[in-house]
Amino acid sequence: MSASPEHRQRTVQRVHALLRRRGFPYVQMTLLVAATGLLGFLASALLRYAGLTMMGVRYPVCVLIAWGCFVGLVGIWMSLHRRSQRRMPAAVSSDSASAVDAIDYYDSSIPATSLTPSSSTTGSSSSKVGIGGLGDIDGDGLMLVVVILIIVAVGAAFIAAAFVIYEAPILFAEVLVDGALLAGMVRQLRRRAPTEHWTSGVIRRTWKSAVVLIVVFTIVGVAIPQFAPGATTMGEAIRIVSEK
Repeated sequence: MSASPEHRQRTVQRVHALLRRRGFPYVQMTLLVAATGLLGFLASALLRYAGLTMMGVRYPVCVLIAWGCFVGLVGIWMSLHRRSQRRMPAAVSSDSASAVDAIDYYDSSIPATSLTPSSSTTGSSSSKVGIGGLGDIDGDGLMLVVVILIIVAVGAAFIAAAFVIYEAPILFAEVLVDGALLAGMVRQLRRRAPTEHWTSGVIRRTWKSAVVLIVVFTIVGVAIPQFAPGATTMGEAIRIVSEK
């Protein structure tokens, strides 16, 4: 029988619909994304402790590490569902009816699961720093710029996270199909259409967010030390400019 990518797509869409109805994909993805952010933060702290203090280098490296951790967390999520699949009744066969049974079994086995700178200035307390062609910026101006840079970085992270969470149902559906978790369904599917490795779908649906974060955090990591010399973290940058 000739391969039919449309058949695979229909299967993915059916699992996608089941996940949206009963699988709580948004809650599960939110937990995965939160864990990813925590792991990225820990990676940054460990790299800084190891001597990588340059924010413009450390931050994009940590984004890459966090992205890799996210793929690994999705793999753990998939392995947990594999355990449920192993408990699937032996009566499930590879014919068309068993494909529906496999989906229905899976369907029933899914666990429910600002900083605001002061506007007042005094000649005695405000220092000025020349930043290239930007001219002299006093202490309050430095605080404003640093806070804006931090907001840009944090905002980009939240937007990327929101996009990945929005994609959760279809991403999980592709992982379940390509990960061959639904044995009866996938045996039938592979006779009709080729499947890809489950990591391919995860990477395809998240690489744009990862690239945006790498670019944003590289720019922010390079820019902050220009306004807060000596800063190796965002918190240090706030402290340094507040003392000027």
